Amino acid sequence: MIDREDPKKIEALFRDAGIFAEDFNSVRFAKTQEDADHRLASLKTKFKVGFKRLALELHPDRNSGDSAKSERLRILVLLKSHVERLQAPRIKPVTYTRGVVIHYYPTQNGVRQVVEPHHSATTVASMTPTGVRWIRVR
Repeated sequence: MIDREDPKKIEALFRDAGIFAEDFNSVRFAKTQEDADHRLASLKTKFKVGFKRLALELHPDRNSGDSAKSERLRILVLLKSHVERLQAPRIKPVTYTRGVVIHYYPTQNGVRQVVEPHHSATTVASMTPTGVRWIRVR
């Protein structure tokens, strides 16, 4: 189980395979779903290349039974299965409609009034604005 392994060993194996925290963050903080999927696919490809190189280097037939390298290979195989199961985070596209502008205008007696859609342009133009507030609508 990958959760029980030493994080420093895992980080060192990722680094040896050519994968860094920036690679994971580029997937995590992608702006669109297509971009996240593309970045994850390139991360998996990059890891696959590094995995093959490291697996040959750490294989017991090549290192004459060195237990430390065999242990690193075991963890590397666990990492491979973990990376293969990774999925890009689901990114919901945020679309903003046009911002709604609410103007507040004073009336004759000093009470604030909201401009309604039924007010005519001449009525609105004759009033002096006291403030503008933008509301973003998702």
